[in-house]
Amino acid sequence: MFFEAVFSQPISVPRRVLVCQNTTCKQQGSDEVLAAFKQCLSAESAGDVELEASGCLGQCGNGPMVLVTPDKTWYSKMCAKEVSVIVKQHLLGDRPVTYMLYSQVHGKGNGAPRNSIWIWAIAFALFMAFCIGIAVVIGGRSHYA
Repeated sequence: MFFEAVFSQPISVPRRVLVCQNTTCKQQGSDEVLAAFKQCLSAESAGDVELEASGCLGQCGNGPMVLVTPDKTWYSKMCAKEVSVIVKQHLLGDRPVTYMLYSQVHGKGNGAPRNSIWIWAIAFALFMAFCIGIAVVIGGRSHYA
């Protein structure tokens, strides 16, 4: 009875938020992300969530990086204004913010990437400019002149 009572209880592991503070992430604004987490966690009274300014998380160039443990949820290219969404939905509501997940870890199809529409619009505009440029060059060469 004693062992059954002791070992049947789920082990509670505190949730930790690691915000990379290495050189590349700092250049991309991880200081502001860390400060926003501190402010938001204290405002939401999320005392059971531990916040840590971590060293390099090994994803340089994709930062600022945030890792939530023990569930191993990665967020990339974070900015301070997005922190409140993660705190409310993921840390307090137990639902990861799918459109912010780091696709290299969690795969594609987790929702629309935040800035993908602009990337496609710019790529399309460059393609059209290239095609128009070729048409002008070819059109300027007449075989009949």
